[in-house]
Amino acid sequence: MKKLIFIALLVFAMTNIHAQVIGAKAGINLANYSGDVEDNKMLTSFHVGFVAEFEITDQFAFQPELVYSMQGEKYE
Repeated sequence: MKKLIFIALLVFAMTNIHAQVIGAKAGINLANYSGDVEDNKMLTSFHVGFVAEFEITDQFAFQPELVYSMQGEKYE
C-alpha cells in the first residue's frame, strides 16, 4: 500500500502542474429539518472558503477546496 501511494505521488510530482485559478468562495446556507418535528425554524447561516485549480493536462484538472459551512436548525 505504501508503494502505491509513493508511486501516485511520484507521478503527480513529475507532471507539469501549475495553479490556474486561486480564489475565495462564499455563500448563504438555509438549513431546516423536516418530518415529525414541531416548532423548529430555518437557520440562516453562511459558508466561506478557498479554492484552487491545478491543471494536469488540457482536459483534466484537480480542484481542492477548504470550506467552513455552518449548518443546523433553530428550536424553540
